[in-house]
Amino acid sequence: MASPPAPPAAAKSYDFVLDAFQLESVKCLEARESVLVSAHTSAGKTAVAEYAIAMALRDNQRVIYTSPIKALSNQKYRELSAEFSDVGLMTGDVTINPSASCLVMTTEILRSMLYRGSEVVREVAWVVFDEVHYMRDKARGVVWEETIIMVPRAVKFVFLSATIPNAREFAEWIAHLKAAPCHTIYTPTRPVVKMIVDRGFQPAIVFSFSRRECESLALQLAKLHLNTPDESALVETVFNNAMDSLTVKDRALPQITAALPLLRRGIGIHHSGLLPLVKEVVEILFSEGLVKVLFATETFAMGLNVPAKTVLFTAIRKFDGETVRLLRAGEYVQMSGRAGRRGLDDRGLSILLCDEKLEPAAAKDLLCGAADPLNSTFHLGYNMLLNLLRAEEADPEFVIRRSLAQFQADRVLPARAAALAALEEARDAIDLGPVDAVQLRDYVKLRDAADMLRAELRDLVYQPTAVVPFLQLGRLVRVRTPAADYGWGVIASYRRRPATGKRSSPAEEPYSMDALLRCVPGEGGGGGSSAGFTRQPTTTDDDLESLPRPAPLDGNGPSEWTLVKGLSLRYIDGLSAIRVHAATDVRGMDKRAAVGKSVGEVMKRFAKDGGPPLLDPLDDLRVPGPKLPETIRKIETVDAALARCAVLETAAEGSDVLMSALAAYRERAAIEEQVRAARRAVKASEGIILKDELKKMKRVLRRLGFTDDENVVQIKGRTACEVNTVDELVLTEVLLGGDLNGLSPRVAVAVLSCFVVDEGKVDDQPTLEGAVEAGVKAVHAAARRVGEVSVECKIPKDVDKYVEGFSSLAVQVVYDWCGGASFDDICANTTLFEGSIIRCFRRLEELLRQLVAATKSIGNEELEALFTEGAALLKRSGVAFAASLYI
Repeated sequence: MASPPAPPAAAKSYDFVLDAFQLESVKCLEARESVLVSAHTSAGKTAVAEYAIAMALRDNQRVIYTSPIKALSNQKYRELSAEFSDVGLMTGDVTINPSASCLVMTTEILRSMLYRGSEVVREVAWVVFDEVHYMRDKARGVVWEETIIMVPRAVKFVFLSATIPNAREFAEWIAHLKAAPCHTIYTPTRPVVKMIVDRGFQPAIVFSFSRRECESLALQLAKLHLNTPDESALVETVFNNAMDSLTVKDRALPQITAALPLLRRGIGIHHSGLLPLVKEVVEILFSEGLVKVLFATETFAMGLNVPAKTVLFTAIRKFDGETVRLLRAGEYVQMSGRAGRRGLDDRGLSILLCDEKLEPAAAKDLLCGAADPLNSTFHLGYNMLLNLLRAEEADPEFVIRRSLAQFQADRVLPARAAALAALEEARDAIDLGPVDAVQLRDYVKLRDAADMLRAELRDLVYQPTAVVPFLQLGRLVRVRTPAADYGWGVIASYRRRPATGKRSSPAEEPYSMDALLRCVPGEGGGGGSSAGFTRQPTTTDDDLESLPRPAPLDGNGPSEWTLVKGLSLRYIDGLSAIRVHAATDVRGMDKRAAVGKSVGEVMKRFAKDGGPPLLDPLDDLRVPGPKLPETIRKIETVDAALARCAVLETAAEGSDVLMSALAAYRERAAIEEQVRAARRAVKASEGIILKDELKKMKRVLRRLGFTDDENVVQIKGRTACEVNTVDELVLTEVLLGGDLNGLSPRVAVAVLSCFVVDEGKVDDQPTLEGAVEAGVKAVHAAARRVGEVSVECKIPKDVDKYVEGFSSLAVQVVYDWCGGASFDDICANTTLFEGSIIRCFRRLEELLRQLVAATKSIGNEELEALFTEGAALLKRSGVAFAASLYI
């Protein structure tokens, strides 16, 4: 009997002892099974990826290594080339050794290869997805999900991720998707929190959430020398060698001349506005220990393998594109994970500079909270949809059904259904008492309308500047809060609020008043006590609970005149022209009762007139403007409708029965809102998600002529299939609408920059002339047309904001560059950072390559020649398209 074959030799050996999670990962790889490695930054995930590559090379198989960004792909290519000889790189603008057994590429490149049916993909046995938690990115996360779905089932995966709390759920989705095991290897600790080395602080990364602040902070340290003379000399040598490929004029750029003096001192800056060449030099010097303090934005924490001993945060808030908010725990984990180097440091030190009070709960969530879960950001894109409609063997619903979003929706459906049932049960259990629900609903609508109008009236009439002169002792005042109506009472005194430093809002009132009001006995501050109620604009209506409960307005039930202190003037609902006699000290019960008796006599006297006469807003309070009479007329109309409201036949205004029914109704309404939200969530989880969105998007494509009535892709659609970096609909409308016909290559390329620039406000747009301005207007017109059709097809879209997204901020820059202007000259005439300009150029060059392919596919030789010549004008030698130092 033949003996079983010997197990293959280990694909790779290491000069250190593998941790438990690394050993477990290697076992899974050797078993030819996919693995998700979820571990903190610097824990050693890369060792697992390296083993997968070594194993594939050992077994004569091909492997693809994908990363989120080109810079990381370049760095990984450099690292893997030093380890393995058979390595290639594909990032769109750079292709090196494409026939290599190990190919490093961005995820977008792999996606394009899958749609094109590339032979390379059919030969691949393993795909490594580095930084797979990037899937949660709203804009680009769908690319990862789409790519994972489209990868052939026989391919095995290595997923490298920062710690995510739902790692097992993600692995279960992969197993469900590919009908094969996917192991979750998770380690919550960092192996540096284990080794014993002397304590130290440098090198350090200082994270700031502003590019300009990074530069400002670095300049504040410009006089410090953190490097030794030998280190400074080595920095200068490395820097000059890196810049040797540039022209003399490019080497004189301000960014380059300003960088070296700081770097020689051991101080570096890293943000997206820097020249790519400068950023790469900084990364290399930092990784070699020649930069001791690095000032960086948070993009530095995404993927680049350059840990430090210490991480410092200059702020705990960041602007996320919409609002300024506290850092999330996942963001803190990602950035603080750079603190501590494996094999060098016994601990990683993270320092937060707090310039504001941080509540204990918020601090706990930030410092001790879990990382953000890896929730799907899957959404349908027009490029995806058109590619799927064009492919015979695939359809949009196939991809949707196999998405992580659908998988997660299916899993939560039972829990969502149970939550909906519980909410419906809680809603139905609320008893409204003897009051009819329909009548109560009508009453609440009228009451809410009345309250809104009275609030408008109070804002118009009872402003502090107008009413303060009339807040004398004994003045009749009507008080109404959002919780209750106290009817008519008497002013006892008023006072200016004490200054408390910063006001909680600009509208904070400087005055408050004390008043005698009819309340339920034992509910208030009788006998000189106070309700202690102070209403501030920034507090919530929960504060109203500290106010004594008003007696029923119908006079039924026990009541007592109570001194209520600290009332906001915003609760004045009426000031009468009548004053009654009142003692200056009304703390005694008998004195309060005497005032109450006087109020009662006034009310009887003016009962037929609907209450005591009010101070005239025009003659007495002198309120200006025409809006007052209209508001008063509306209030009278609503009050008349309230008086006729059928519910008042069952429960009188202000009675306990009505008050209880109102409270129950509002509680029921609040739960009903939760029921509707829960019902929407259940509906979203049932069947195929995004089904409605799919129908609407197909309708848009038909309306614009990208597909026909049978969803067959037309010439517009075939063109858009080749464009995956910008808005494919608007670009195709411009392309095939003839808006670029007759333009010179220089003008055409400048106009196309509107599609690749994502910086700048409307006010920043430069003044353009001639054909360039006409081209930009054509882009905006096409964008408006697409936006309006989207709205007509029931896709929510702010059309004006959508059009503004096609920024002309770089149009003049690109026009001058393509005309031969030097890089320093164009930088001098724009507010864009140098790095932003280069990013624009490189995205534009990638777009032009896609347009050449698109026009070739539809046989338009004229446009193909236009874009080919435009690409030649754009891609000039020099700093803008200098080769990466990692290559």
